[in-house]
Amino acid sequence: MSWADFQHHWRETQVGILNLPTDEPDEAELVDQVVEDMAELFNKRADRSPDAPSHEGRA
Repeated sequence: MSWADFQHHWRETQVGILNLPTDEPDEAELVDQVVEDMAELFNKRADRSPDAPSHEGRA
């Protein structure tokens, strides 16, 4: 998968997760953890993708 394709899918997923309705504090904490984990995945993929910018657009 190209960097551009990965970045597109990642952004769509992030928006979906951030828009999840959370009524309880423990749910909000889980969403925050998922967002942090996604940022780690994004940066790891960027490090491995030859067509990714060096540090631009990092999570």
